This record gives sequence, structure tokens and C-alpha cells, in this order.
Amino acid sequence: MYLALAAFVSCDSGRKAGDASVDAGMANTGGSDLGDDGRGGQDSDSDGGLTPTPAHLTVAPTQAFLQTTANASVELTVTVKNTGGLPSGTLLLSMTGPDASQFQIFQGNCPNGVAPGRSCAVFLTFLPPDTPPDPNLGAQASATLVVADSQAPDVVFPVEIDVVILVPSENLAILGPADMGTVVLGGSGANLPFIVVNTGTDESGPLQVSMASSQFTKTVDACTGISLPSAGTCSFSIQFSPSELGAERAILTIQGPSALGVASEIIAGTCVAP
Repeated sequence: MYLALAAFVSCDSGRKAGDASVDAGMANTGGSDLGDDGRGGQDSDSDGGLTPTPAHLTVAPTQAFLQTTANASVELTVTVKNTGGLPSGTLLLSMTGPDASQFQIFQGNCPNGVAPGRSCAVFLTFLPPDTPPDPNLGAQASATLVVADSQAPDVVFPVEIDVVILVPSENLAILGPADMGTVVLGGSGANLPFIVVNTGTDESGPLQVSMASSQFTKTVDACTGISLPSAGTCSFSIQFSPSELGAERAILTIQGPSALGVASEIIAGTCVAP
């Protein structure tokens, strides 16, 4: 796996925290924390006075899924907030996991920690390799960003990061919903339409529609075996019929006989209990 990632940390200036993209359609924004005692950052002392509570860090998201192509970067913002009444210590940032060596972290301009009620943003930029991945399987990378307070280094806040690298589209384009919706276990979602466009100048040759998951099925297919002229289109439909609870993703690929005719994207759905 050839990966490169840069992490940049910045205090609460609003420069970039709203700009980071997670296919996006696709990042989980759950948070983790040490817990809030509900006393507004203050404790009562033995004399009945109020003293600030220690620093309490929260981190969001705790899980992130990124997708990109072999010729485009993708970014993720991780926000670290102090909900306590005293400043935190220096933020300790590290990477672990199978692809940790491919990630770089730069402490940035908040080396003295996070003030009460304030936050810092860790900006992650994923730079994929130049080698195109397999069209049907893509390429994958995973690592965990670990955040800790130097004043309490034994309490850590992990952010699990998974990346899928897709083959860059070449002379074909897929138009359709990336999110297949939420479906009850044992049920099936709606038949959602997709359109394929020949964006090249030559005939596409016979097309093939494939998905790397049995939980997504084609219900209508007017593209497989069809050759599109330049600017020509065809359509097909996909239905999400999950067999397991939780989120499910698959790579949807359209290919012609030439290596110069391919398009891929991630489709996803969520399965919930009845």
C-alpha cells in the first residue's frame, strides 16, 4: 500500500475546520470524551467555594471513512475540545495500526494545549499513490490517530480512519445516489436509478456493471453489454438488501473493454434491527 498523509493541528481560528471533506457522504461524526459532570466546569471545595474542574477532552469524529482516487487528495478534520475548567496539557498525537508508518503528524500552533471551552482542529490530508488501484476492489488503508493530554497520558482518544482509493474515472461517468438509505434487516430498499455517461470521444465498447458486495443487487440493467457512443447514456437500478446489521459499503464499477473506459464510486447503506 502506498499512502501518504499529513496531519496539521490548528487552534480555534475557524480557518479550515468547516472545509474538510469526508465523502464524503461518508464520515461518522460521533465523539468520545472523559464525561461531563454537569457542573459547568466547577467543583465545590470544602469551604463551599467553587474551583475549576480539571481539563476534559472530547474528540470528534471517533471513526472516519474517506474515499478518493489515485490522483486526488482528501481531507479530514478532527476536533479536540476541552470541556473542563482548566487548560489541558500539551496534546500528544500519534498514529498506530497497520499503515501507521504512512502517516505524518505535525503539532502545529497549539503546543501548549487547549484552553477551557476552546478547541483545536487536527487536519488530515491523505495523498494517494500514483498507481491506479484495482477497479473492482480499490485499494485500502487504515490507521488510528491517538490523542492524549500530557497531564493524563494514560487516557487516550482514538480516531479510527479507513481509506478506500478508487480507480480514477476515464471516459465514463456514473450519476446516481451514493447513499442507498436505511433498511430494516431482512428487508429491501427502494430500486434507485443510476445513469452511465460516455464522456469520451470514442465508442465505449460493451459495458459491464459490477459491485463488490452481495448485499447490493442490480434490479434493472440496461447497460451491461451495451456500447455507448460519445455522450451516449444508459441506465440501471440497484437495491440494497442487507443481511447484517450496521453500515455496508461496496465499490460500484462500470467498465468497457478498454483500460481507458472505467468509472468507480462507493455506494453505502445502513441496516437496522426490525
